[in-house]
Amino acid sequence: MTRPDPFPSDTTQLESRPLAVALGACLVFIIVGTLTGGDQAALEWYQELERPELQPPTLLVLLMSALYYLIMGVVLYRAQVHVPAGPVRRAAVTLTLVVMGVNAIWNAVFMQLRLLEAAVLGMAVFVTLVLWLAVLLFNRDRVSFWILLPYVLWALYDLAWSVQLWALN
Repeated sequence: MTRPDPFPSDTTQLESRPLAVALGACLVFIIVGTLTGGDQAALEWYQELERPELQPPTLLVLLMSALYYLIMGVVLYRAQVHVPAGPVRRAAVTLTLVVMGVNAIWNAVFMQLRLLEAAVLGMAVFVTLVLWLAVLLFNRDRVSFWILLPYVLWALYDLAWSVQLWALN
């Protein structure tokens, strides 16, 4: 006998446990990202780098950083609530958390360790994971796919930018 799905995919109510998981995960990764994002010496190092022509304005980078956590929080919530129970839901939740973890690790590799080549490799892994998540969502939760799509495009741009930064420095 199978247990009923506690979070059926057709629900329209806000579910407290998935919401707490999504908010908690975002909070943890915001804290980790902030701690690994760099100290004053790292910021000075970054300012000295020769940057690509397609350098986005700082305000856009900050906006996308904030939107990233909002997007990932919504995707994580919806993965728990709107993706049917089973292995695909577990994969969507796990993959969302892994994407968030790799993002935090990338911050440390780039800003703290200052390893541009490793940062490019890490960004390639990150983009691969984000694309994998997008494909999974496209097949199971189109709303989440469309919510994630702007960040997919940003991540692809960020990979190209990272390669150019590495080449210039």
